[in-house]
Amino acid sequence: MDTPTRLPDRARLAANRARLTDPDLARLTPVTAEWRIRALHTRTLAAALGLDPASVVVSNDPLRRTGRYPAYLITIYDDTTVPSPDGTGWLLRPGRPVYRFIPEPGIEGSYLLLQHCPDCQQPVPGAAVASLADLGRLLAGDPALATGYAHWDPGHQPGCSLHQPTT
Repeated sequence: MDTPTRLPDRARLAANRARLTDPDLARLTPVTAEWRIRALHTRTLAAALGLDPASVVVSNDPLRRTGRYPAYLITIYDDTTVPSPDGTGWLLRPGRPVYRFIPEPGIEGSYLLLQHCPDCQQPVPGAAVASLADLGRLLAGDPALATGYAHWDPGHQPGCSLHQPTT
């Protein structure tokens, strides 16, 4: 369903996506550090990829942790704009989730694209992306952005030959 591109409509779309994605959202307020961290990830990735922030949803990652806290899972939606039927403006056409990222540990502003493990087919961290150019390089098959994070990631299926957990 198309949505007007006005700020209140985009804000409602962003809030609805966040609510559907993350059951913990209701407990987040400006006094929680997590609220601020999620906002930072949303702003950073939206700006880096040239996206409307309504296309970026940060939620708790159900598989990964940072110490005793959940890590963040960032979902990017493929939204587009289309002319309104009456020709007087534009409508936002909400898209489907197309990319999922996790923050790269210890590197602010760099994100790891979740890609399918070649052995178990589960989403695990792959290439590092910090800009739209990086995503373009990755889509063009440039191997220079590859990382080794997938080996220790808990996203693998049990028994996956590529999983090398740290102890």
